[in-house]
Amino acid sequence: MEWICGSICTGLFVVSLVWLVRARFAHLADLAKLEREGKVVKAWIVFAEDQLYKPNPASSVLLLAQVVFILDELGPGQELDRILAEIAEGIRTIQLGYQADWEERCLHRVVTTHIPYAKPLQVPRRLTGGLTAWTASQYVPCKFLPGGRLTKPYIFVKAFAGVDLHDRCAEVVAYPESEFEEEPKNETPGWG
Repeated sequence: MEWICGSICTGLFVVSLVWLVRARFAHLADLAKLEREGKVVKAWIVFAEDQLYKPNPASSVLLLAQVVFILDELGPGQELDRILAEIAEGIRTIQLGYQADWEERCLHRVVTTHIPYAKPLQVPRRLTGGLTAWTASQYVPCKFLPGGRLTKPYIFVKAFAGVDLHDRCAEVVAYPESEFEEEPKNETPGWG
């Protein structure tokens, strides 16, 4: 009987190990593709952990934020900040549509539970005015923020997004140098 329990435990260990190695290689492949094909864009804060708005002296601190971004170029006369702010507000108050797909239901769960989802999700077009927008839960390294805290209603991410959920990735990057010049007050709602 002991050999059966030992075999089961060994099998579970091997399966777990294989799964972890496979997940790590998939993440490394995402990072390589992000480096090759990713685009740096402004990402508006939908909500974030309250601690992100306070000074964080330790540069190794990572805090969660839900962000929304657009990878496509906007047409003439379209203001990126205004559009992102409107989409972020729509995400904060999202109600499931009549025929909500899997991504919309997942986004609704993220907003209502504040449990993060790592891959970028496409924001329903009824909230974007027909634009293709993406939202993602991001760990924000405080070392990328001016003064170690969030002082603006946005951060920057490097991202790519394919049609398939497994062909999407986003990662927080440092603010461009031009962003450090002024620090307006941030009135973005807290994480919860």
